[in-house]
Amino acid sequence: MMKILKKLFPILAVVPFIIGTAGFRMAGLNWADSCYNSVSLYVIQLNEDCSNIYIEIARWSAAIVATAAVLSILKQAGLYLLNLFLSILPGSAALYGNEEIVRQICDKEKYAFFGGSSPVNSRHHIILYDNDAENLSFYRDNKEKMKGGSVWLAVRDLDLSFLKADSINLHFFNPNALTARLLWDDPDLNKIIKSNRNAKIVLLGFDSLGEQILMQGFLHNVFYEDQSYEYHVFDDKVTDPFEKDRFISMNEDKIIFHDRDISGDDNFDPDIIICTKDMDFNLMEELWLRYPNALIYFYSESDLKLHDFMVDDRVRFFGEADRVYTLSNIITDKLYENGIVLNYNYDHNEAPMPDYKSLKADPAAYKNTRESWAGLNEFTKGSNIASADYLKIVGILSSEEPYKDMDPEERDWCFARLEHILWCRYHFINHWTYGRPEDGKNKDSVKRIHTCLTDFPNLTEENQRKDLDVILSGRRWGMTN
Repeated sequence: MMKILKKLFPILAVVPFIIGTAGFRMAGLNWADSCYNSVSLYVIQLNEDCSNIYIEIARWSAAIVATAAVLSILKQAGLYLLNLFLSILPGSAALYGNEEIVRQICDKEKYAFFGGSSPVNSRHHIILYDNDAENLSFYRDNKEKMKGGSVWLAVRDLDLSFLKADSINLHFFNPNALTARLLWDDPDLNKIIKSNRNAKIVLLGFDSLGEQILMQGFLHNVFYEDQSYEYHVFDDKVTDPFEKDRFISMNEDKIIFHDRDISGDDNFDPDIIICTKDMDFNLMEELWLRYPNALIYFYSESDLKLHDFMVDDRVRFFGEADRVYTLSNIITDKLYENGIVLNYNYDHNEAPMPDYKSLKADPAAYKNTRESWAGLNEFTKGSNIASADYLKIVGILSSEEPYKDMDPEERDWCFARLEHILWCRYHFINHWTYGRPEDGKNKDSVKRIHTCLTDFPNLTEENQRKDLDVILSGRRWGMTN
């Protein structure tokens, strides 16, 4: 309702003038005097000693319009002063783009403020329009105005590995990737997948969010050498072999694409169903009734809190804006900090820092690692993040069955083989394939071929040791047990 009134305000503001002019004309004034006196009503001044119903209506409505305008000006002035104060704080962030999402972030984050349609002074700038083209255009048109701060540009559909930052201050982030990573960290999801090595996972929808959920799950759910998870993707738009062929598992896991919806498919009993489509209560009810053993997740930017009204908790929601769009997720690298530490330790293997907190406590080391991280392309950043995330998973698995009772050396080699699966999957997802470069090196980054994209037993002993070193280094760097 307020949005409608804001749009109509310029029109409504003219109404008192029109009514007043008509009233003064009826009172016998000429056109010029009628218009003049109608304008005077906006400053609550009645110049002529005459009155009728139209003049009274105009007098009171003009006063209301004038008061509203003054309050609006005061509000904007107060907001300007507040934003000016926030802009000088170290953690401040000006947001541009989708007004609804931006307002939600600003309401929750005390250092975030709405930047409007043109860049303002701020330590950080977050560009959050509805599509990638708008975000890139806004940055291109305004990068000179934002060069004094860090720029965080949302990219949902474009492949980050194809993008290159044109300055050390430009950073890309994918809100859908943030959503997917938070989803797969859900303890209940992990419990189901770990307890059933033949778990069946259904994904309804393969839009940009669905693709990220499949990719992140494919990288996250590498727990056992004998696992055989099935990912069933239902979407009638998935017909491109180029997209399907990216998902090579390197083990018994399978990804099965169905070019239809799930309606009427009773041939299997899924353990998990994840729906990225628009909220549909009929579909929710259908899935809940048809698949009584499945844990069901629906995407929603708002926390619907339906669990208070449902007979069980099998229906969950993910993607709440309050959890995804936070400054800690976007500008402070909360979800990426282990990848940053991993990259730093690759560069300083002889004197590793144990964790992100210790790294930040050393100003020189922190500055060095931030510069090193900013200089990486998005593919290499993603590779470090994937490896660091997996070392975190290895740390958890080490204390669980069957690993906790294993001989330490046997366990390390087991994790090395699993880490190689993860490494291969990350490369395949990003359109790499097995191949031997003509120059005799291991890889060709232009052609995206690598000699190590093969089963672990086919690797040379030296390359097998590299996978083992990742696991051992994770322990040395304090990332695993």
